[in-house]
Amino acid sequence: MATEKETNQPSLEAGLLENDQLNSEIVSEGPTLYSLKWSIFALAMAVLTQGYLLVSCFPYVAFMCIHLVSGLTEQNAGLYAGVISAMFMIGRVFTSYPWGWVADKYGRKQVFYWSYILSIIFSLGFGLSTNITLAITTRFFLGASNGLISVAKTVVTEVAEGDKALESKIMGLVFGMRGWTYLFSPAVGGYLSDPVKQFPGSYLSTHFHEFFVQYPFFLPNLFGALLCTIGFFAIYFGVKETKPDIIVPNDPNITLAVIWAKPATRDYLISYWLLVFVSIAYEEAIPLYFIATEGGLSLQEKSIGAILTGAGLIFGIFQYLIYHQLTRRFDLNGALVFASVLGAPLAILTPIASLLNANAAVSHINVSTYVFLIFLLGVTKIFLNNYFTSVSLGANRTVSKVEMSAMNALSMLGGSVAQSVGPIVAGSVTSFALTSGIFSPYVGVYVIFSIISIVGVILTLFSYFKLRKHEVE
Repeated sequence: MATEKETNQPSLEAGLLENDQLNSEIVSEGPTLYSLKWSIFALAMAVLTQGYLLVSCFPYVAFMCIHLVSGLTEQNAGLYAGVISAMFMIGRVFTSYPWGWVADKYGRKQVFYWSYILSIIFSLGFGLSTNITLAITTRFFLGASNGLISVAKTVVTEVAEGDKALESKIMGLVFGMRGWTYLFSPAVGGYLSDPVKQFPGSYLSTHFHEFFVQYPFFLPNLFGALLCTIGFFAIYFGVKETKPDIIVPNDPNITLAVIWAKPATRDYLISYWLLVFVSIAYEEAIPLYFIATEGGLSLQEKSIGAILTGAGLIFGIFQYLIYHQLTRRFDLNGALVFASVLGAPLAILTPIASLLNANAAVSHINVSTYVFLIFLLGVTKIFLNNYFTSVSLGANRTVSKVEMSAMNALSMLGGSVAQSVGPIVAGSVTSFALTSGIFSPYVGVYVIFSIISIVGVILTLFSYFKLRKHEVE
């Protein structure tokens, strides 16, 4: 009897095994920000790199067009500059959906790898362009070879493993880099371009004079290739493959038409596309306004870089603080409306810089103008970026996991169209406003910024009256 009773008692070994199992479950409850730190770094690098490749040319692209096309000046180079800037996103239009298919078929990391490798090749090719045709062609293929943002959005959601609070934090950290890169990238591009003109006594200008006279815009693109290399190894070592084991890419139930038919998804995508149009148009219009000799500030690349660096400092100090305050105090829709009000609508204030800088020497900027511009650009970028992060999060939550890649492919397809149209609209309208003779350039400069502000107001109204109906929690 005693022996039978003893055998009914749990053994010490069984108890220890049970404790080990409980401890294992506690330890492996789910991912955390700390456990995903290298994945977050790698995804943030992808966002930073893609943004750099897209916008780093903005400060110098007009000067590049003047270098490649005879007869162009700072006043009328806007259309050519807009076309070159737009070619990146035009290339993306043709490959957004194929990159999503590759991500589902062969894995998320394969998209990262090949995007980086091809971007290195075409970035260097763009920097070595000797005519406008070659510049346009390499810029097109640079965009077509880039699927970083779409797959990064998908991986952010997948690494969170269903933890919505964690997903929101990762989305904020990763796509917070978008605002950084839209300020950091033009600054770097401006500083590194045309070293012979900007830094005639520097080592590069004196020892590689002939090379940089022929290829004055090579350095910004070499830096882009370096970012691609770092990003490649960050993905290789820092991100695990997150492709679901079972995906049916050709499932008729997962089509772009079905994704578009979802009212909540459709409205979030429309608001995202409005955002990327107005953001990229503002990014293109700012340097064209800065370099214009009549109606603008008549600045060179180095001065443009200094302004954008200062705006980047404002962004860096306040970006994450404001993002967390918005997400803590408001629901998703409230955060979107708040961010939209203080984003693009403020663009109309930009030409005030001409009034503040009226007494400054030619090609120089005074302190009051500098402070005004860095705060204006910093604040608008903070809230444009907050809107981007929140609307991306909202769109992801309107679809199932197996629909995620298709939704993000559609998102990137429309976003690519919007970002293609934005620079062309900004460049052509700015050139028209400054050179048409219909009105003074000092009046015409308000036209492009008024258009940007009007689109910003439309985005605010759309967010308030349409997105609030969905109230994604």
